[in-house]
Amino acid sequence: MTPRSALSLRLLLTLGVFVFCILTTNLAEAGTIDWMSGDFTQFNSDHDFDFSQCNQDCSWVFYMNFEPDANITWTPCDPNDVHCVSHGVGPIVGGTVGGNLYYQGGNLRVEEAYFIGSIGSGYFDGYNYYYSDSYEYEYWFEFAGVWSNGISTDGTGHCFSDIDGSTCGYHLTTVTPEPGTLLTLNTGVLFVLGLARKRLFR
Repeated sequence: MTPRSALSLRLLLTLGVFVFCILTTNLAEAGTIDWMSGDFTQFNSDHDFDFSQCNQDCSWVFYMNFEPDANITWTPCDPNDVHCVSHGVGPIVGGTVGGNLYYQGGNLRVEEAYFIGSIGSGYFDGYNYYYSDSYEYEYWFEFAGVWSNGISTDGTGHCFSDIDGSTCGYHLTTVTPEPGTLLTLNTGVLFVLGLARKRLFR
């Protein structure tokens, strides 16, 4: 081994250990993203199944919208009966969830990631008051999905609407990529270092 090769090897190994330490630190810090987790409430929205939230200084904001599908069975009711009230119940049978994550500052707003998710189990319960042409309903559902930057969000939604307006509450848990993802990245770095060492000593 020439002195130059030995120096190159030491530099290569030093760089490898440095990168490995950084990735291992990220692995230890992987966890919940606080400002995108917890309870969120939307009052009297024009669209009942959506909400937005920003971080402490509002440099980041995320938006989510939900489209639950329910298989509802309504009790028979004569719409000509002024006292008729129809009751509808049924399970949530699916649905979609979308979202966007933005970075913003001044007049700048840049989309950093988008969300794709699905709605799982849940229920619907509602009443249709024909005599007053009004209704009230309640939705509850679970959902889960992944952002395009690798973080994931799951949680529940609960929406209630009546003649006075609507209220939707959401409980979210948003986490960074699972440790296995970062561990795979660590392994890849070590593999590349091994290949580089072989090429160095050819």
